Amino acid sequence: MSDNLIWVQERMTQYKGMVNAYVIFAHAAPGIKREKKVIGDSLFYLPFRDLIQTFSEPILYIQGNKHVWNYDTTYFGELQLDNFLRVVIDEDKLTQSVLQVVVSWDRNHPFYFDRNMMSDSLSADPSLTVLDSSSVTISWQTNQPTSSVVRYGKLNGSLQYRKEDLTEKTNHQITITNLDKATNYQFEVGTRTSRLSEKLTLAD
Repeated sequence: MSDNLIWVQERMTQYKGMVNAYVIFAHAAPGIKREKKVIGDSLFYLPFRDLIQTFSEPILYIQGNKHVWNYDTTYFGELQLDNFLRVVIDEDKLTQSVLQVVVSWDRNHPFYFDRNMMSDSLSADPSLTVLDSSSVTISWQTNQPTSSVVRYGKLNGSLQYRKEDLTEKTNHQITITNLDKATNYQFEVGTRTSRLSEKLTLAD
């Protein structure tokens, strides 16, 4: 584990200030209880905790040993870190589900996840209805109840704005107002943690 820590530390230090975020793939949590002892605490778990606190960039730690979906904003239940997120991926032996991760430039929401890939999550593709020169409604349907999130921005720019409804449902509808008139926009639907669609475009 000490070799793993050295490698991670070297890579993170090498790109510090040059990247928007770090994504670390791991087999398991670095501290594992076995026979009333925690293996790996002194070799990786504690030094890695100290290391990431010296970085301001968002850090995503993806592991898979438990195979039960978990979205944890604490450092393995120990303490809350503003820039650290741990995700435990789930396993579906029948469908061989795949996790898609999208890294965003938005520091408030740096990571988006799709646990089933986009085509399996949407039961009806999103549609865009123009209400007037500065308002639109985005509608879509999902296979399972989820929150409703639309990220949007001007065409050829970033999706810097966001409107959401955290009530979980299968029929989704978000209305966006106060858009600039005679301006092209792009929209993307999803959940609080997942991107579900490709971009929709509104042309003037």
